[in-house]
Amino acid sequence: MFWGAVILFLVHINNFSHLLTSTQAGIKNSVTALGFDKAKKFLMAWWILCLLTWFFLHLYFTSPLIVWIQSVALIVASLPLLIKLHRIRSPLGSDLVDVRKLAYKTFLTMVFLFFIECVWYLVSY
Repeated sequence: MFWGAVILFLVHINNFSHLLTSTQAGIKNSVTALGFDKAKKFLMAWWILCLLTWFFLHLYFTSPLIVWIQSVALIVASLPLLIKLHRIRSPLGSDLVDVRKLAYKTFLTMVFLFFIECVWYLVSY
């Protein structure tokens, strides 16, 4: 369920990066229904909830040391995304595409951290 929520975040980010053209074309989705300002807040809240879910799932299933190291690394990797989302003032220009690219990089960081965790457990047992 967690990874589904993260993938859905990427779908919403993709819709957000095409917000202006989707609205002009009459395409209906969650992001176009919210509009630019509310969609920004929605995406920021969604990602923060994903980070909190990551933290609590790992807190339950892994050692505290791994939880803190991975969570801090993921928060540091997420800061540019959240800052960029917060600073966008208009749906015009290349900022939306930059946010999409940053979101994909942050997602790949999350996948990489999870991969390292899995390898760590395979090697340590």
